[in-house]
Amino acid sequence: MLLSVPNYNFNWQRTYVLKEPRKLPAGTQVHVRNAWDNSPYNPHNPDPTKTIRWGEQSFEEMFLQRWVTSSINELLFPVV
Repeated sequence: MLLSVPNYNFNWQRTYVLKEPRKLPAGTQVHVRNAWDNSPYNPHNPDPTKTIRWGEQSFEEMFLQRWVTSSINELLFPVV
């Protein structure tokens, strides 16, 4: 597992950065899975009876994945 965020905090929504870069072999496939807890057991869910769909507003469910990668040469010999 490359990254797990079991207790998401709204204030973290911009970026997650690994403390240490991970070296992935050529040809590695990365699969992303997410889940939302819209149940009444989620203390951060204001209305568990409301149907929520994906959207870009904070009152909607947002899940975007974006990857920033670099080659090992870029890490060893950064372009300035």
